Amino acid sequence: MPFADSHCHLDWFEKPLETIKNAEKEGVNGFFSCATNLGSMKKHLGLFSGEACVKIGLGLHPVDMLRLNEGEIEETLVFLEENASKCHAIGEIGLDYKYAKTQKERDLQETVFARQVGLAVRKKLPVVVHSRRAEKECLEILDFMGAKKVLLHWFTYSLQSIPAAIENGFFMSCGPVIFSSKKDLEAALAIPKELLLLETDCPVAFGGVRSDPVWVKRVAEKLSAQKKEPVEKIGRIAWENYSRLFDKKP
Repeated sequence: MPFADSHCHLDWFEKPLETIKNAEKEGVNGFFSCATNLGSMKKHLGLFSGEACVKIGLGLHPVDMLRLNEGEIEETLVFLEENASKCHAIGEIGLDYKYAKTQKERDLQETVFARQVGLAVRKKLPVVVHSRRAEKECLEILDFMGAKKVLLHWFTYSLQSIPAAIENGFFMSCGPVIFSSKKDLEAALAIPKELLLLETDCPVAFGGVRSDPVWVKRVAEKLSAQKKEPVEKIGRIAWENYSRLFDKKP
């Protein structure tokens, strides 16, 4: 049974192609790797365009944009628009109010997020969303812009927000954070099977240990134990959802 890591950053690895091959040996055969800035987008297109098992996401991350001036943001968005046809989704994009301290910074994040969602809608591409302390605002912008194919990554939304995501048919992914957080595990267990994806967000560290795409199998095993369902079933459902979401070929 193949497993898919629906959210990772393969360009952050020192030897990304070796990382892919090692994960494939362990049964992880699908990778959605997303860019976060201009350099990351260029690296993705250069490294992974010929890798059939890797689906590419291009976008400007809400934290990365805070390090840029107006001209650099515009340059990044123009590059994204010019290369959108070469990717499988627009992402990782969204809002992050942990780092956007001022109203001006939050307004900037919202403007850039809406522009990128609009591009995804026009190009009929999925959107992969990062949201921290801004779930309500993210959902409102997605709804206003008419986004339909959406992945809410690293699903740590409150249980109160899940019904709105379900109503819109948004996919939700859970990752290694469910190993240690009861709140996040409860949220993961509330995701309907037809909207569930698995992720690692690797190489982000959890418990002081750098994660890897292979960890997606551990995420499936945790859900399997909690749901009392075979791990193969969890993996199959998540793989089918992964394929439905990222079905575009560049």
